Parts: sequence; C-alpha cells; structure tokens
Amino acid sequence: MPRQVFGSYTQEQLDAQYDQRSLVPDLEVYFERWREASKRAEDRLTVREAIAYGPDSNETLDVFPAASPGGGLHVHYHGGAWRALCSRDAWFIAEPWVAQGHSFVSVNFGLVPQVSLAAQVDQARRALVWCYENPADLGFESGRITVSGHSSGAYLASMAALVDWGESKKWQPDVQAVIIASGTYDLEPVRLSARNGYLKLTEAEALALSPVRLLKEQVPPCVVVWASQELQEFQRQSMEFAAALRRRGPVRRHAIESGSHFDTWDLIAPDLLSNFAPTSS
Repeated sequence: MPRQVFGSYTQEQLDAQYDQRSLVPDLEVYFERWREASKRAEDRLTVREAIAYGPDSNETLDVFPAASPGGGLHVHYHGGAWRALCSRDAWFIAEPWVAQGHSFVSVNFGLVPQVSLAAQVDQARRALVWCYENPADLGFESGRITVSGHSSGAYLASMAALVDWGESKKWQPDVQAVIIASGTYDLEPVRLSARNGYLKLTEAEALALSPVRLLKEQVPPCVVVWASQELQEFQRQSMEFAAALRRRGPVRRHAIESGSHFDTWDLIAPDLLSNFAPTSS
C-alpha cells in the first residue's frame, strides 16, 4: 500500500494537489487572455514602466497613475508558481483600480530558482517599503495603501502585508486592506510535493516562510478568494488561512461557485473592498 506523506495523500496524490494544470487542459487560453487584456490596459492608460525599487535588474515596478493625485495606491504581486510570469502580465487588472481613483503598482521580482524563495519574499517586502516611502512620486496620499496577489503572488502579498517581519519590523509599512486569491499559506505540504524540486525548501525553511504561522497580532481587513473548482488543497489552504486571519482582524471569504484557480485573478478589483465588514461564515 502506498505510504501517506501528508494527511491522507500519497506522494502521487499530493503532487497532483499542487499541480493546477491538471484541472485546466489548455493554459495558453488564459495566457493569451491576460496578454490581450494587459495590452488593452497599456493602450488606454498611462504607465510608467520598470521603476527600480532595488539594485537588481528584476527589482522593478510598473505604475499606472490615477487621473488625479491624492487617492490611494494599490500594490499587486503576480502569480506564476514563484517561477514564471512578470509584472507586465498583471497589467490587465489595473483599470478598475485607476477608474476608482487609485494609482496601481504591479511588482516585478526575481523568479525561483534564479533566486531563493526567501530572497523573493525580501524583494516583495522591499517593493512595499519603497512604495510607502515615495507617495509623491507615485501620486497617492501617504499611508493609503492596499495590497493584493494571486496564487504565488497571494503568498507574497501575505508575507509582505499580513505577517510580522520580526527583526525588520521597524521598517514594516501598515496597509489598509489586502486581497489574496488562490494562494498557499502553509508551505509544509508544498515542501513535501513535487514543487520542492525547484523550491528546494528544508523543513525549517518551510516553517519559517509560512504566513499562516507568522501572522501579526492585528491584521488589516482581508478578502480571501478561491474557486469551487480549485484543487482541494488550495481550497483547504484558503479556508484555514481565512480562519486564522479572522482571529486577528476582519475577514471576508469570497468563494466563487464556478471557475478555476486561473479565473480568480480576474476578481481582484476594488469592489471586493467596498463596505468591508467581517463575516462569521
């Protein structure tokens, strides 16, 4: 009988639980949709591309300024299993934020395995600090920052905005609200899956880099998004993270009844934060 490696999962079953492609026969449909929508955003909006927030060539961010200065700033981290895509691929979600008076930032960062996951987390945090320290350059009112991320970007958004940075706490910006969609927040099962072939996490690193274990005592309002057609492990991770967050601040769970892991990226919009209130669901 095959050995169980996490919960009731055998190795083969756990590997499948962390491979979203198994539920989507043709990912190119999504990639093409995102490319086309991002090109439309580029054509319709003003964009300042590749602003450096750090010394490395991949430490840049793209800014879509609001029509008028003085509104809020929304900072977004793209997905891609920590090893694919770039900031440009997230341009397609800029329009609703700009339309509602926010400046929008899409963060670029190094990809695994060219950088370690710990280094990627550090880049995500330094990008947020840079934004916080440059409100005039980005055209937003100081302190008015919201954050979001999809998939591995939801993980990075959590590590930047929802956890205690420990020794770096004195540099940690406060944010007003967070939207995280279809992420993983406990890295131990990820470490035990085939994904660790490129993440190369030790058990200690997985513990030290899991946001569910590192949450601040008080978190900002947070919307946790997932789809009913996600893999079961992604649904479990979202539900358990939402429960952990609810003990520390207002949380809204937003589980859509149709669509897959890749459809939830489209949902990251300011309307999710409208009339925010904690729920008991």
